[in-house]
Amino acid sequence: MLFLILVILALLVISIYKPTTGLIALLVCYPTLSMLSFPINIVVVGLLFVILGLIFNAGNIKIEQKRFPIFLAFTISAASYLLTFMVSNEFSKALAFISRSREYLLALFLWYLFVAKKRNHKHLIYWMIAFTAIMALYGIVESFTSQNPFIRFLYRNHLISNIQREESFRYGLYRAQSLTIWCSAFGVASCMGFILVGHYYFSKFKHSLLRPLFFLIYFVLCSLAVICCGTRSVYVVMVLSSLSFLPYFKIRTLKLVIPMVFMVVLAYMFYGDFFRMITDSMINDEAVGGSSFNMRQTQWKVVLSISNKSFWFGHGLGSVPEMTSTYAGLYGAESLVFTTMIERGVLGLLSVAFLYGQIIIWLIRESQYRLIFVVVAFIVGKIISLFPGNGECYILMIIIPLYKWLSCSDKVRLEYIIKRIKNESTVV
Repeated sequence: MLFLILVILALLVISIYKPTTGLIALLVCYPTLSMLSFPINIVVVGLLFVILGLIFNAGNIKIEQKRFPIFLAFTISAASYLLTFMVSNEFSKALAFISRSREYLLALFLWYLFVAKKRNHKHLIYWMIAFTAIMALYGIVESFTSQNPFIRFLYRNHLISNIQREESFRYGLYRAQSLTIWCSAFGVASCMGFILVGHYYFSKFKHSLLRPLFFLIYFVLCSLAVICCGTRSVYVVMVLSSLSFLPYFKIRTLKLVIPMVFMVVLAYMFYGDFFRMITDSMINDEAVGGSSFNMRQTQWKVVLSISNKSFWFGHGLGSVPEMTSTYAGLYGAESLVFTTMIERGVLGLLSVAFLYGQIIIWLIRESQYRLIFVVVAFIVGKIISLFPGNGECYILMIIIPLYKWLSCSDKVRLEYIIKRIKNESTVV
């Protein structure tokens, strides 16, 4: 309880002093904060503190003037939660409904409060590198020792409701969960931290921590963290989202890309059997246990039979554990499609599809094609696996700050090119 009080007090002080910094803290530390409740989820409490900070700092806070670009799909998807909650008539789950709204609220706050100021981006980079590095190091140590005192402390004090099994091994390593609710959540957080910082680095954002050597170390840490989570779907997300860096690769970037490739080749030379085990498990999905294609087929049939009883609105928020205990075929049904169908029905599933569709359309209209790789990677990962603690809107926490920096950076670069062309034409 003391730990939770200290966390709440820290968020209160930061948010009152600087609301935007409090918002950045919530964004970066989300993988850990999202699993804590008091009794309302700590992220929601933190957002209330940010609102309080806005009141105290009224007149000193700059608000984004542009309309939220995915407002329609965002509203429909959020409304499907409310609709399911109302139709199910289970008002005892009001806290669950409030907790589920945390990502939607955080994304909205990010859009309107995280304005394109260089100071905001610098703070985000500091926070992200610090948190991800600590989380990655802790997870790597956990993977080799099979011990996680932090999670056991939270579990003993009833601050989290579940804990990973001690025999959770894959590829000869313990599947680390680090400072998050589950191993896959740890892997996704490490992956997205690397993707966010990587885009700042390759787009030439000037920052004391964005130097070649520092970034190379950060790349190694995040890569090892992803490997230590032992989740195949996260490996897929890491590979697909890394394709978003391709537009940056020019001759001048080879001085960093070559060492990164060299380290990967070197790792494969010394640990070839380990990496072949991973690639084999992708082809033969039953080689290392866990979910398989045949299991997913069985789960889909069970989900369809359950959904017939409440086809449009689902069985209510938090009904997946109840259904899993009733229907043995649902065990391990870790997919956004399955959980959404069970909880929110077909309308909920369609609203999520509409949300992702509008995100991609928005990025295409803004010519931010590189970020589409990140969104698609996350969607694929969520379909393959659930990523507990990371809901369907988690990707917006990475995309919104990157969009605000990259769109500004592209605009400045375009203005520079136009000015240079005009100067050359004047000289001629």
